[in-house]
Amino acid sequence: MIKKGNEEMNDKDGDFAKGCLIGIGLSIPVWAFVIWVLFKLF
Repeated sequence: MIKKGNEEMNDKDGDFAKGCLIGIGLSIPVWAFVIWVLFKLF
């Protein structure tokens, strides 16, 4: 019973970590584009 609960928690932590990595990966090109636009404007 306790072991099953721990496995579920580990799965949730893994999904959360993957979500963070995907979010960071998607935000890098966006920030690069924003910075590039700012350099073009100024």
